[in-house]
Amino acid sequence: MGSTINIGLVYNDSKAIGKILEKLLGLVVENNGHFQSVKFCEDYDGESWIELDYPNMDTTFIDKMTKSYFVQIQSCLDLFQIEQLKTDIRIEKYDEFFGLLLLFNEDEILPNYSIESLEKITNSIINFIVEVHPVLNFDYAFCDHEAEIEYSPKEFKPEKYSLSFLPNLTNGVLGVRKSSWEINGLTERR
Repeated sequence: MGSTINIGLVYNDSKAIGKILEKLLGLVVENNGHFQSVKFCEDYDGESWIELDYPNMDTTFIDKMTKSYFVQIQSCLDLFQIEQLKTDIRIEKYDEFFGLLLLFNEDEILPNYSIESLEKITNSIINFIVEVHPVLNFDYAFCDHEAEIEYSPKEFKPEKYSLSFLPNLTNGVLGVRKSSWEINGLTERR
């Protein structure tokens, strides 16, 4: 995968990782998706790896992945009006929180850097995140070029990402913040 546009979904409660992952994988299947491969490490030192092609994502296997390290799932699904979009899903675990990182090949979702293309994919990403929030209930989300999960929900810095999403706990509305640059990391937002 070359340059990527990434979506991060970040959670405070590390105990919920299995349920959240199961819901996300269910959304992949609901969107005409399938899983091409999965790889993960059974030990923190990275010495005992498991790699499978076309894995059966049952609850036992999901439980095994959530107890492992460096999990990466390669999938294809219909998303952003693109059929069988290749998507990498990574689970990133930290001491106090965890996150799911969705990586999309920039060339597949952004055919050019025209303002029209950038606005179209930006709106599609916003709609997707707003739509999945009630199901996936993240503490915050973001989207940006080559973005990584760097902050716990307590440390979240929305100004660090092109698009940031923060739920309002009072009224349940998902706040969307656009920074001064587009999701390609290069173009200034109009």
